[in-house]
Amino acid sequence: VKQYKIIGIGSDADSTEKNVGLFGVIGESGQVRHVDLQTKKPISASAADSNVGVLAGINDGLIEHCTVRLGKSLGAVDKTGDQSVVNNAGAIAGINNGTINDVTVTIGTNVSIMAYFASAGGVAGMNGIGGVIKDASVEGGVTSKIIGRYYTGGIAGINFGTISASDFTLAAGGTLQGLVGYNYPDQCTGGIPGWNLDTITTSNVANSGRFIASE
Repeated sequence: VKQYKIIGIGSDADSTEKNVGLFGVIGESGQVRHVDLQTKKPISASAADSNVGVLAGINDGLIEHCTVRLGKSLGAVDKTGDQSVVNNAGAIAGINNGTINDVTVTIGTNVSIMAYFASAGGVAGMNGIGGVIKDASVEGGVTSKIIGRYYTGGIAGINFGTISASDFTLAAGGTLQGLVGYNYPDQCTGGIPGWNLDTITTSNVANSGRFIASE
């Protein structure tokens, strides 16, 4: 898929699928290029252990030269009951096991990326083993939030792969935090990843908002 502009992507109701996005799963040979998406409705999931992203629930292939503008919240939205839903949430992909290159994410005012069970990130909730995120730019707007129960990062909530040449900017009033109401010893919050288990190079954070490990 390449050279598309999509305005208004979103859902009126929680998806019952495990992997939620424009594509549930992008396979190893799959390629998505030059796609510009703007959300005008929330994208959320009600199935346990789900992965949510605007472009893909899980990316095993290639995503590059893409832009996502979050106008509504992503992941677990306004949940009050079972908080085991949504393992990983990211504006590009819930989980990245492939390559994400040259992407731009803008998180709008009063918009949240939320993962009640595990990891939330501006690009991917989890960057998996062998996953590559490079030349990614994430900008969080006024009162925007990225919230993960365990791991929260401006680029990826948890990183098992490689992140390079990527930038995260959080405006005044924005928040990067662990999920309110949970206080786990291993809860981690960071500007690039919340928790890093592999490689990060030449990446930057510009923060005017709040980083909170737990409340």
